[in-house]
Amino acid sequence: MAAEPSARERVDACALCGSADLEDLFSQTDFVYRTTDETFLHARCRACGLMFIRERPTPAAIGRYCPSSYSFYRPGRLESLKDAAKSVFGAAFAPGGSALLAVLLAPLRPLARRLGWLNAVRSYRRPAFVPVPGTRLLDVGCGSGTTLHPFGRRYSLLWLSRRGIAAEGVEPDARACAEARAAGLRVTQGDLLSADLPASAYDVVRFNHSLEHTHDPAAYLARARALLKPGGLLVVSVPNYDGATYDLFPQAVESPRHLFYFNPSSLRRHLEAKGFDIVSLVTPPTPEVLLYILRACAPERARSLPSGEEVFSLLPDCQSLAAQNRGDDLDLVARKR
Repeated sequence: MAAEPSARERVDACALCGSADLEDLFSQTDFVYRTTDETFLHARCRACGLMFIRERPTPAAIGRYCPSSYSFYRPGRLESLKDAAKSVFGAAFAPGGSALLAVLLAPLRPLARRLGWLNAVRSYRRPAFVPVPGTRLLDVGCGSGTTLHPFGRRYSLLWLSRRGIAAEGVEPDARACAEARAAGLRVTQGDLLSADLPASAYDVVRFNHSLEHTHDPAAYLARARALLKPGGLLVVSVPNYDGATYDLFPQAVESPRHLFYFNPSSLRRHLEAKGFDIVSLVTPPTPEVLLYILRACAPERARSLPSGEEVFSLLPDCQSLAAQNRGDDLDLVARKR
């Protein structure tokens, strides 16, 4: 059932650089979850390139556009089984995958292709930073804490906590918090800006595809810096609007849940100006993202591309895209000065 029209607020200055030199681009509705027929105006900052929803739901209203099936919050049992299957087959047939697994699972490959289980990205790609045992980590917008996009269960709060990392999270959604706590995880319900968390206490603060959901990313990044120990690491993963997929489908945005679409240069400049040194910045190509967008925007093209494996053919030189900062995701690690 579609959500009723929500209260809105208008953005007239860039959330990162503060410029009021904005260019209106397009209006888009929720083509992913179909929660509404409303459209939302998107704009780009001419000064730094940040793209964002200019006429957006207020913080009090945004929750109505996150359905109960939103996978970051409530991974169902069937979804978890599919995720496990994709991980196994991806580990076998992804570029750089296991040769032994590929041999053992070769008879099942046609079935896996038909079921869409060759979405290989989550199995061979590694996150921007993997903490070592003893690390104190805060995951902002952790959801249920049992999965981590796009890796499935690997590197989630639950996965980390079982490997000696002092992993905890902060999450606004009550249902997600309940699931996380039921799994034995330490999760604070609320917003990072108001949550009662100790200053200068964390080795790592992680935003894994959560920063784009915030109404004031600069304030969230500043709060993250205050929570980090001296020399602590900020780990950010967000969609990269400079990516090649968005060149093909510039309006394929997850509106209105994704309030911002970052690019490498704007995020780098902002963090360097606010007391961070960039440790690494990569933009991994993510064929899964292109497949996801094709299925939503051009289903007639997607029908002949049932798996992430085949989608590689649309992006033939993935390494070149990464070198040009044109992969679909932006993974950044920065150290607090």
